[in-house]
Amino acid sequence: DIPDLPRSFIDDSFLKLQKNDVVIGPALDGGYYLIGFRCDTFYAGVFEGMSWGTETVCGKTVNKLVSEGLSVATLPEWSDIDSPEDLRGLCERNLKTPFHRSNTISFIAENMTGMV
Repeated sequence: DIPDLPRSFIDDSFLKLQKNDVVIGPALDGGYYLIGFRCDTFYAGVFEGMSWGTETVCGKTVNKLVSEGLSVATLPEWSDIDSPEDLRGLCERNLKTPFHRSNTISFIAENMTGMV
């Protein structure tokens, strides 16, 4: 749900995993858009008992990981798409970027009145 996620964020996540157990990308709404583990540090328990869809998900996730003794690196915040308002934001923040000419933006323009 993040079609304009910069490739540099993904590249950076792999670099951060060389020195950390976990990498997480916080979303602007309090969730996260990316979580990555090294093979030897994956902890499935981090997903259990989580109040998904709340503004505290990322913070609680990081706290859970740290309490397990895992080192956590963060990426820059980015906006994911959960609502029509988020979709409008996607279009607005990309008006002057190469992504504006993408198939994603073209689809939105053709199918969702007033978005572009």
